[in-house]
Amino acid sequence: MLTRLLALTLAAVALLGLALQYPTESLPLLLRLWSMARYFTNVAAALAAVTLIRAAWGYKDPNLAAMTLLATTMTGLVYAALIAGPVAPALRYPDLLLHRVLPALAPLWWLLAAPRPPQFRPVFWLLPGLIYLPYAAMRGLLTGQWPYEILNPALLGPTPAALNLAGIAVLGLALAAALKPLYGLVREPLFLQK
Repeated sequence: MLTRLLALTLAAVALLGLALQYPTESLPLLLRLWSMARYFTNVAAALAAVTLIRAAWGYKDPNLAAMTLLATTMTGLVYAALIAGPVAPALRYPDLLLHRVLPALAPLWWLLAAPRPPQFRPVFWLLPGLIYLPYAAMRGLLTGQWPYEILNPALLGPTPAALNLAGIAVLGLALAAALKPLYGLVREPLFLQK
């Protein structure tokens, strides 16, 4: 029961963070979703919400849990290290929920309640980020709208922007690799250990 409550609480954090971004936006729903999909933060939060709601209902997918853990952790780390700056007052709460609270609590949920995948599959778990990075680059090149300044070649130059993309991918692979020894230490969720 406690693990379901934790999952529902974190799902609510993710959904609230997503919903608070556009409280007065008058765009039609599909355009709003298209706008939100520009940011990996929103992709990771949507993945977390789906994973956590499924977990609360008893559908526990170990690979989806690992994917969510890496996506939310990457969001928090990359944001804190490379992106964080002044935030518009209207975005203060979504920023707090999606860049700090969710990335801090998702690993706690994983340690306490998430099922462990039977096989170590780091590249599969990184699929959201590995799909997002070229998507963001192509979308930025085609529209001229970059989700993050660290990816914008017009602002930074092509080489620094490409190096930022590569660095983020390497960080993701390093985080996925770090799960291997953690799996050895914590083979099953802490709530299930005897």
